[in-house]
Amino acid sequence: MEESFEIPDQRMQNALKSCVGSDYVRADSQLAARISGQREPVVSVFPGDADEVAAVLGLASENGWKVTPVGAGTQLGFGNIAQPIAIAVHTERLCQVVDYSPADMVVTVQSGMRFADLQQLLAKHGQMLGIDPVCSRAATVGGLTATGSSGPARVLYGTLRDMLIGTRIAFADGELVRTGGKVVKNVAGYDLSKLFIGSLGTLGILTECTFKLKPLPPYRELCLLGGSTAQVDALRSQVMGANLIPSSLELLATERARGGAGDRSVQWLLAVGCDEGERAAAFQTRSLQQMASAVGASFTVLRQEEVAQFWERYRKTLESSGLVLRIQAPPTQLVSLAADIDAFSAAREVRLFHSFSLPSGTGRVFATVPDDPAAILDFVGAVRQRCGELGCESVIEKSSLAIRRRHDCFHSHRLGEGELAVMRLVKHAFDPRDILTPMKFAGGI
Repeated sequence: MEESFEIPDQRMQNALKSCVGSDYVRADSQLAARISGQREPVVSVFPGDADEVAAVLGLASENGWKVTPVGAGTQLGFGNIAQPIAIAVHTERLCQVVDYSPADMVVTVQSGMRFADLQQLLAKHGQMLGIDPVCSRAATVGGLTATGSSGPARVLYGTLRDMLIGTRIAFADGELVRTGGKVVKNVAGYDLSKLFIGSLGTLGILTECTFKLKPLPPYRELCLLGGSTAQVDALRSQVMGANLIPSSLELLATERARGGAGDRSVQWLLAVGCDEGERAAAFQTRSLQQMASAVGASFTVLRQEEVAQFWERYRKTLESSGLVLRIQAPPTQLVSLAADIDAFSAAREVRLFHSFSLPSGTGRVFATVPDDPAAILDFVGAVRQRCGELGCESVIEKSSLAIRRRHDCFHSHRLGEGELAVMRLVKHAFDPRDILTPMKFAGGI
């Protein structure tokens, strides 16, 4: 714990200490600036269990204090700028395994457990949570759930919506509620757990998450098919129509890919993974090699640890980016849309890294923010305008406060007044006093 200092509202401080203990309350002006750009410090509270989380929320609701949850703080740049926050509820002390049944392939953990620690624990039993989030490995499972993060492995394993089967949630009024259960088939009606995926802490604070697990793959290969825009677009069509079971099908465009080993014809890489046995991987590799040869594309195979190293380099590149834009578009439009985005970036000297999951049509643009702040603001505006013209959606997943002040983080033709009205009704039902991270979600929710 850092050394605390006096805060303007001593009554708030004393009240929160009565909930969690005097050692676990402090003021933090730096966190306040990251959350909402406010000058007033937030009061950081570190509950030790779900009951303490509920007590803090009950107290905040009674007094009308604005609250936001914080895990590892790796994704605070996701979402619109919230209203000034009074209390930040940290989940770092909620980091235990509640229940783990390897035979049933189900695990329940507290929301503050780090994703990397969970994966390390599961690996000892030959299991894993089948996601590879596009964020820091220090992220917590609660933070990943609240932001709905996923990565290239969604092609085979799905997203958190396919894995989350139960939660324990502290609502704004201080009530603790369980949703779902600890068995895979546990919901006969609406699955309330799914409502909290991607909710950005606006509906409640997750204290526990229950996930169904996957076995660790017996063998891993990754084929990298490189070439020009036309070559890779032809390969995209062939691979998606082939009788293959890829674990990832990611289209990558980077400066290194465009220059690949001095070959300027390599503008794109199509990364096709296989998490099956060696025989299945060999079949997929032969098929891909034939496709690459037919269009004159380059071909490289990575195996086992090389695959892990490739995705680790990929993750670190993304983690260091100052701007992350997620785009949802038909897979057939992704390559041409990426070319447009390249043109926008070149005109403004913005360096990019493209990453597109082809089957889902989910793409991410990772940008290094230039010295000229006007250039990046103009770039974001140009990309979003083009997405709007094509009927695509875009979400700012990571950015500076300056960008979020200028641009709404959620941009979609599907967010009409009717849809937003329903979302506001849901928000009001769970948080009638509007104390949970207000204005952070779409439409100022």
